[in-house]
Amino acid sequence: MNKILTLNYIVKPIKFEKINDEFTKCHCYIMALGKNRNFSYFTKDAVQNAIPTLFNIPVVAHIKTKADGTPYTGVHDRQLIIDDDGVQLVDQTVPFGLVPESSNPVFEDVTESDGTIATYLTADIILWSGRYSIMDAKSDDPSTYFNQSMEITINTYEPLAEDNNYTNITDFTFSALCLLGRDTENPDYNSEPCFPSARVTPMQYNLNDNFKKEFSLMMNEFKKISVKDGGKGLAENNNMQEFSVGDKLGTEDKIDIDNTKDSAKNSNSWKNPGATFLNKCLEASNHEALVKEAYAVVPDDVSGDASINDVGYPHHDII
Repeated sequence: MNKILTLNYIVKPIKFEKINDEFTKCHCYIMALGKNRNFSYFTKDAVQNAIPTLFNIPVVAHIKTKADGTPYTGVHDRQLIIDDDGVQLVDQTVPFGLVPESSNPVFEDVTESDGTIATYLTADIILWSGRYSIMDAKSDDPSTYFNQSMEITINTYEPLAEDNNYTNITDFTFSALCLLGRDTENPDYNSEPCFPSARVTPMQYNLNDNFKKEFSLMMNEFKKISVKDGGKGLAENNNMQEFSVGDKLGTEDKIDIDNTKDSAKNSNSWKNPGATFLNKCLEASNHEALVKEAYAVVPDDVSGDASINDVGYPHHDII
């Protein structure tokens, strides 16, 4: 059975880029490689392999109210409900943003407060600041911090060979990023981070029905500006080659294309598979024909360095 792991890390708004009245784009320092405060350990290979699962996951939070009526960010809160129907553990977070497909995931070296150098996975995220004013307030004040947690699903792990006090997470997928409260004066509103220098730099799942409705609404609004601006509401993804198929281009078996009516999917919802789908297409021996069939926008040269920025959303699926 897969395990869910939540890791805490700090989020610091410094500068921001406002896309429009609805959305603010931020740069997020997600997680550090190597040893972490909760005794987890991540190699660069394990993190890099998980990159395709980062796209389109929600950025969640639970906004609570202080005694004086001002809002603050809670933690990844869950409520235990006991009633005649039994016992339920209900997630209280709601989506406040997302990790877009053009999130530009890269590794960056960061100097920690103790002078050591740590390598962080970073990516752009989008906050729905137009709908939730507390998100906009954070971006306006460079002295204000969010803390944050990262939720992952662990597929495989083992004791770290050189130090069995640590668990080496060898395979995992991203599930959500969660904004947490930070207050340097009142510990009641503060959550300690796992990664000391992880932060968000603004640049302007509770899987219940309400969560799904909010996330779907946010995705629809975000798609509107992406289509209107030709995708330019997002950062240009100049570093995605690090996560592309490279020399694996065309090395796998052929994937047949079935355009018959019987094979078509009829669904009320759809999620863009992002780089995961594109990489499968590029690795197939008939990759050029496959990409041209599966995507509406295709570059002249379908190479191993092609990224999701080059092709947009697919209208086919691999089953």
